[in-house]
Order: sequence, then C-alpha cells, then structure tokens
Amino acid sequence: MPKFGRDVKWLAMLKELLMTVFATTVSIILTFGTAHYVDEKAKKAAGRQTAMMVIHDMEKSIETLRNWGKEDETNSSIARYVLENLDRIDSLNIDSLEHVMNYITNNSDEVTQYLLDESCERLFLSSQESWKNIDNASFIDAVHQFFSDRHAIFDYINHSRQWKKPVSSEAFYRHQLEREDGTTDIHQFVKERITSKEVVYYLNYAGSRQQQFNEFADVIQHFSDQCKFTMGITDEELEQYVKANERMGRNIKESELISKWIIQSTDDKYICIEFRDNHTYCQTYVEHQVHPTYIGRLDLTYVSNGTWDLRDDTLYTDSQPDYTFRMDRSHITPKPDMEKQLEEYLKALEESCLENQKTAAAGEVHPRANFATINRSGNKIELVWKETDGEHAGQEQSLYLSKEK
Repeated sequence: MPKFGRDVKWLAMLKELLMTVFATTVSIILTFGTAHYVDEKAKKAAGRQTAMMVIHDMEKSIETLRNWGKEDETNSSIARYVLENLDRIDSLNIDSLEHVMNYITNNSDEVTQYLLDESCERLFLSSQESWKNIDNASFIDAVHQFFSDRHAIFDYINHSRQWKKPVSSEAFYRHQLEREDGTTDIHQFVKERITSKEVVYYLNYAGSRQQQFNEFADVIQHFSDQCKFTMGITDEELEQYVKANERMGRNIKESELISKWIIQSTDDKYICIEFRDNHTYCQTYVEHQVHPTYIGRLDLTYVSNGTWDLRDDTLYTDSQPDYTFRMDRSHITPKPDMEKQLEEYLKALEESCLENQKTAAAGEVHPRANFATINRSGNKIELVWKETDGEHAGQEQSLYLSKEK
C-alpha cells in the first residue's frame, strides 16, 4: 500500500499507486475468473452427466426392442410347433401350451401392450437447466429427434393390426365361464383358438415383426452412436456411469450374509433364503393357493438347498436340482357340494407336483455368479446376474433380499 506517512517523491508515490491498482485488479480477475472457471467446469460436468443419462435411455430402448424380437421369435416357434402337432396336443408339455396361450391372448383390451418408459424424457424436457448445460446444438437436436421417433415407433407397434394379439381377453373370459369351476383348460383353449384365421395371420406376420423390432432398434442405435460421438463419450465411460448410478451399495461381508433373508412375503407367496456359516444355504418357497373348490388357502411348500462362496463383490451359488415338497390342506374348507371336485383337484395337483419333483431331481446343479452389494444399514441385499439359458439368455436380472427381523 502507498506509504503516505513518509516524505517521498511524487514519482515514487505514483508508482506505488499504480502497483496497488494493478494488484487489486489482478486479485479481482483471479477471484471472479476462478469462480467462473469452477462454475463452468461444474456446468460442463452436469451437462455430461445429463448427456449420459439420455444416451443410457437410448441404450435401454435398444435392448428392450431387441429382447421383444427374441421373445417373439421363441414364442412363435413354440406356437408353430403346437399348430403342426395338433393331433397329439393332449400329450404336449403344459409349459409350452401356457407359452402359446399367453402369446396369442391379450390379457387386457385396455392396457397398452408395449409400454414406453418416458421417465428420462420427462426429466430432460421438464427443466431447461437439465439441457442448457450442454453446449452442443447437434446433440440437443439429435435427442429431440430420438424422443419423437421413439414415440412414433411405440405408437405404431401398439396400434397396428399386425402387432395386436389375435385372441381377446373377452374370448378368454368366455372360455372360463363355460367351465363349472371357472378355471382354464389350457389344452382345450389352445386347440380351439390356434387354428383360427386371426391366430394364423398373427403367426404368419411373426417374421416381419421380429425384423421390424431389430430395424427400430437400429434406428435408435444410430442416435446413440451419433450422440456418443458428438459428446466424446466412450462406451467405457457410459458403462462406468451406469454402474455408479445403479450400484448404490457396498461389497458385502460373509458375516453380514450369514442370516435369513426374505425375497417375497405377500398374501400369495412367501420366499426366503437362509445362508449358513458352513457355506450352504436353504431356500424355502411357500405358495398360498386359492381355488374355486374351497374356502381358505392351500399351502404348497418347496424347499431346496445349495452351496455358496463369496469372493470380493461376487456371490457364487450352486443350486441343487432336487427339492422337498409338502402340501398343507389344514387351512381350507370345501365349498358346498364340491367335496368330490376338491379331492380330484388335490389328487391331480399332488401328482403333478411329485412328478415335477422327480423330474427336477434328475437335473444338474445350477451355478450362478451374482454381483452382490448391501445397503448402508445392512438390511437389504441386491443380487445381479446375467441369464445364461432360456428366452432371457444374456439379459441382466436382479433380486432384492430383506433381512428377516
């Protein structure tokens, strides 16, 4: 600061004044410049997070469309097999017939068949702040076009005649009314419906549906690739974003795992799994079943066993194929004049369950690697794995366990 208290020359005083002004100016520039730099960096980071959120939404839509195509391919193949073997339909596997029944029958005429998840779209469009941080006009234009095209795709597959399931929920309802006990004779229902013109038309169009599912996925894939390239976002960076947002827990310890965990507990089902300290586990499945022939609930209990091993963030389980089965009828009362039907139903049900038990015992051990995390309070576990068999092969599945109180 200028030293006004001393006898100095005016040139020296001027020099000190200039230095003071300069120092103050630099200080102001540094203060506001740094704040501006930090603010701009934060906005850029927020914009990048928003961009990855939208691109992840695109990737999910791509996966959904391709999976629908695979499901249609599997189900149409089963339906064609049944159609070609109508002469022995009564001997065909009941699971295959259930696949066919669900494939051709519309469960509800009021519910949209192919649901669109608009949560990300609404979040992006509802607030200007969510996309103003993205200083990239090409990206913004591509995102808006993606949202528009995706709506057009879903409107088409939900309203086009070739995509509508051929058997109405009303027809299914009428079939059940014709039966005294109000149940479904799957063999009879499929046999009656699968040869109709509507079902044959639906099956003939299956190949085209599957092709279009993949073509629609390709359209969205182009938007995803364009947006990643425009924003300089790599697949690895997007993968890290997904993991950071979907894996909110921490690695679980063995001491935390050893306990009984509830998978589901409702009026209809109770499912739990108990991990023991000797690295074995026991899973119990109880179905509280209702039926038109009785009042109350019939308890069907299945108990299976397996082994487990926890390494880092992965829980390895080996599920044994055999299981024990028991039926508890102590909580049911026959409806008036339906005692005979009840006994026939229980006999057929028990025979079917015992046959399934016998078939399962001849199977193989089912190993599975689960990405395992636990929440901060230690009372909830998330297990994530990829299916290796069946119609959901390659898809990521998740299961949530709650510690029994």
